[in-house]
Amino acid sequence: MQKWSKEELQVLFNSIQDPRIDRHKDYPIGEIVFLALYGSLAGFDSWRAIEIMGNERLNFLRRFFEYKNGIPSHQTIGRVFSLLRPEVFESFFLEWNLLLYGSCEGKQIALDGKTLRRSHDKSKNQEALHLLNVCAVDDGILLTQKNVGAKTNEITVVPEVLKSLDIKNAMISVDALNTQKDIAAQIVDAQADYTLALKGNHKHLNTAAEKLFVPTQERLTIEKFEKEHGRLTVRKYDILDVDKYNLPQSIDWKGLLAIGRVQTTTTTAKSETSDSRYYLLSYNDLDRFAKSARN
Repeated sequence: MQKWSKEELQVLFNSIQDPRIDRHKDYPIGEIVFLALYGSLAGFDSWRAIEIMGNERLNFLRRFFEYKNGIPSHQTIGRVFSLLRPEVFESFFLEWNLLLYGSCEGKQIALDGKTLRRSHDKSKNQEALHLLNVCAVDDGILLTQKNVGAKTNEITVVPEVLKSLDIKNAMISVDALNTQKDIAAQIVDAQADYTLALKGNHKHLNTAAEKLFVPTQERLTIEKFEKEHGRLTVRKYDILDVDKYNLPQSIDWKGLLAIGRVQTTTTTAKSETSDSRYYLLSYNDLDRFAKSARN
């Protein structure tokens, strides 16, 4: 996390597009949004509670903003947020997170889509909410979260998200849905590396990768053991350099240097299950692969 100045904070918060007309601007937009975000992070979950908190902590809040007219009423806070367009606030929130987080250099950024259970409503013809999460996994920080509508829309949203981030020298990992040639090329062009999961959406490539890992091959392997709740999980990581083996599809993936495999065996008192997963890698460092795949 990098340090930021009071001036940087004010410039960012006051850059939010204000939806109010001029005669209704007794409180600057930056002061209102900063108050609401601070209150939310402090655990206050209503506009009235945030107003009360603001008056109690006014001296502290004035370390960041002037609050010349004091703290706005809860009606004013609620009205401003009802007028703010979601995409405007979303764009601001990402900028704020990046101001706090700083450069992604040397970090792993994971993009993963999730459909929220029970978020659909058949009576209103409302589909389930599908979100794209962008996480800085090394620090456990959610950089941004986008509602992408249908799951298939992720593929069009991911390139936009990557453009909004400074990913130079970062490690970008994506789930199988977003393992796309254009996305791989965009990551490489931004001077970043990738760990791309393979599954059924690239059936022929996944099958070809599986055939590369014949038992007689000599290669470096890392084993990781986890034991909890009466269950033992063993993960074996290994990689193969695509230049040394015949993988015709490799020419279609910009920057592809290796195929990674994770073999997972889970043993309990009653059963044992095994699973193998494959990844496209723009590097051939086994330790780096083990870390990025696990994350």
